[in-house]
Parts: sequence; C-alpha cells; structure tokens
Amino acid sequence: MVRTVFVAFIYSLLAYMEAQAQNVPVLRIDPANAYGGTYSEYFDDIEYIPLETTKESLFGFIVQLLITDNSFVITDFDTQATYFFLKNGKFVKKIHEKGNKYPNISYDAVGKRITISVFNEITRKNELRSYTTSGEEISNSHTKIATAGNSKLVNLGAGYYAASQTCYYQKGASPADTTIYLLKIYKGDSLYQKFLPYNQKEKCGICVFGNGVAELKNSPENGVIYVSTPLEHNIYRVTKDSAKNIFRLVFPYNLTFPSEILKSKDPAFIDSVRNTKWQNETTITSISNIFLNGQLLYFKTNTSQASFATGPSDMKPINFIYNLGTNKLVSVERITPDSANYYLPFYSWGIGVTGLEYSENSFYTHVSSLELFTATAATQKKNVVYPLYLQTYFKSNNRKSNPVIVRFKLKKMQ
Repeated sequence: MVRTVFVAFIYSLLAYMEAQAQNVPVLRIDPANAYGGTYSEYFDDIEYIPLETTKESLFGFIVQLLITDNSFVITDFDTQATYFFLKNGKFVKKIHEKGNKYPNISYDAVGKRITISVFNEITRKNELRSYTTSGEEISNSHTKIATAGNSKLVNLGAGYYAASQTCYYQKGASPADTTIYLLKIYKGDSLYQKFLPYNQKEKCGICVFGNGVAELKNSPENGVIYVSTPLEHNIYRVTKDSAKNIFRLVFPYNLTFPSEILKSKDPAFIDSVRNTKWQNETTITSISNIFLNGQLLYFKTNTSQASFATGPSDMKPINFIYNLGTNKLVSVERITPDSANYYLPFYSWGIGVTGLEYSENSFYTHVSSLELFTATAATQKKNVVYPLYLQTYFKSNNRKSNPVIVRFKLKKMQ
C-alpha cells in the first residue's frame, strides 16, 4: 500500500514538473471527491421542452444536439436522420440520409449555418451540405473533404472545418518515424493548418491505445473548440490558426493509464500488451465536452470500456464542473432532483454518451418520455404541482413520445 501511494506520488510529481516547465497550469482532478447535492443547491430557472411527436418526427435517442438562436437540431442513428425543431419544441423538418450513412452535425453561430457531413465509403470523403437553422438547404454549399478515414468534422465558421485523426498502427507493424497530426484544419476542401504532432516511433503507447482526440464539438465561443490529447489529458484551445495548451489534467493513479506503457518506445513491448487487461472501465482515456466559461471549466471523462447505467443511482461521475478559483469539483451525476425541478430527472443516462451541452449561459440535456412518466408516477405522494405546460405534456403524451429537452442555469458556484 505504501509503495503504491509512493509510486502514485512520483507519477503525479513528474507530470506536474513537466507541465510547469511548459508554464501550463496543472489541475488535479479526483472524481471520487467530487461534490454533489440537490438541484436547488446548484441550478435554477429550469424548463422542460417536449419535442413534438408526429409520425415523421418520431425518433429514439438524441446522438447530437445543437442549440441555435431559434431551433434545436438533432441527429438519431436509428433513423439515420437530422431533425429540426423550434425552440418551443415544434417539429420543423427531417432530413434522412439514404443508404447506410450516418449524419454528423455542427454549427456556425456567426454565419447561422448548420453543416451536415456524411462519410462516403466509396469516395472516402466527407460530403458536407449547409442548411439554415430551420433546415432549408443553402444552394451551392456542397463541399467534399478527404479526411483521414471517417473523421467527424466541426464547422469553425467562415468556411473552416476541424477534423481529427489517429496515429494508430496495426499489431506487428513498425511504427513510422514520421509526424502525424491529430488535428487538422481545412479551408473548404484544402488543408489549411495542422496541430498536435505525434511521432509513432516516439509515442508508441499513445498511438496504439490513445485512439486520437475525443469527439470534436462546437463550443459556446464562436470559432473555438477545446480538445484534449489522449491519455495525457492536455487541454488545448483551438482556433483555425492556433492550438494553445491551457491546462493539464492529472487524475489519481488508479484512474490513470499505466505510465510504463504510455512512455514506452518499444514496439515489441506495446504489441505484447495489446490484448492484456491493462485497463478497466475506470481508466480515463480521454476528455471531451470541454467548455470554458470564466472561472468554470466543464468537461466529461471517457473510458475505453463504456459502462451504461441502469438508473440515476447507478450513474458514475463523468460530467464535471470545476471552479478554477476555488478548486471545487462538482459531479452532475451526484446532483439529485428536488422540489425546485418538480422531482423530475433533469438528465438521463444519455449524458454518459453525449455529455452536457452549453449555450447562452444555460445547460441543455435531454430526458426520455419514459423516464419522465416513470418519475411522476414514483413521486405521486409528494403532491407535486406541475406548471401548466408540464400538465399539458403529461395529458397529451405517453411513455413512447419523443424525448424532452431540459434547459437549466447554474447558480453562482463557490
């Protein structure tokens, strides 16, 4: 036990010294010590927004959610479609992809454009189409970008797109002594800039086990995305012209990728551990859903072995709010409903997949109709008085209706 603690201390010390040498702030994050509480302790101004359920608009699970000035834009893999709803939940339009193709969406808040990109297995290119926020296709907006594999693109505005790639190499192959960039910026269909250089020969462990940066997402800042390097957890603020390392996250030893693998330059050793149990569902491999708002840092931790919760009490802390001024860490999964939100769930197990969304000083999540109807049945003895719009929702919908968008605001966090 003493040796384990000592080794953990040494690894943390080395990480701290390395980051300090680069003048990068080190944030020590321990999910086990994250705060929780009740809804009214942290949030207020809640609104449940049912998405209209019709034969054409009915879908299963929200894979991606974009919040625009006047609409919600959603993708669902089961139907291979993109859905446009007004901010009041009224259905506007559905765009279905033909064949075995799945849409990826991003938003240019300045140009007020939604980009739908679909990877074409034949041309090996991402085919992009642009739409208004209400789902009308913008003429002459088609672009084809040859990214590395089926890489999802994020619209940075003004015709610029960000795409990720991996430096992975197959077992038995020799790592190349060349530089591969995990993040590339395109201007139209031309490569404009590249960031996060990794050499396979120098970073064998990261290239094999890191799987590139986590999913790219729009941030509340126009033209800015936040990404984190795999396994090392360096957070970068990225624009079309720069990638600045702003933080390094250090987690407890028992949640961390084994250092001897991470730092190894021996391909034979890396091959020998590919199929061994070097990690479990608690090993943090990447960071995503990174947003920065003043002194508050929002992020989601990811593992290579996803663990799906069966209910709120079974959810692990993976979505966090960190106060850079006070070092207070809060886990969204440890915050429970109370009278301020009518004892209804304000997030679902889906945030373990999609994470939180943040726009115009509000958080956005989604909850299934099944979860809401189950919750209201379980809390009948509390004699909850729902606002009129929720009374209408429960009377006119059922457990199979479309999901409900939940919007809420964070109180001043100490």
